[in-house]
Amino acid sequence: LLVIDDICDGGSTFAKVASMLEGNTLDLCVAHGIFSGGALERLSSAGYDRIYTTNSYTQHEAQMEDQIRSRCHVSEVWNQS
Repeated sequence: LLVIDDICDGGSTFAKVASMLEGNTLDLCVAHGIFSGGALERLSSAGYDRIYTTNSYTQHEAQMEDQIRSRCHVSEVWNQS
């Protein structure tokens, strides 16, 4: 199942959604991935296989654990040059 929304900050709401959809393969797609306060780890633990977002908010890849980095896909919508 693909869960879609405009923004993800702390990820708690999406973790609750995942618990309601337990037993399904879950992916998350958000336009603006802020992912503060351990949100990516929270989403991974909640059961999301892949997380898709855009680069509208700077992602801190260096702070992501390898297992999380491999699940998070960032599409370029803003040229950051």
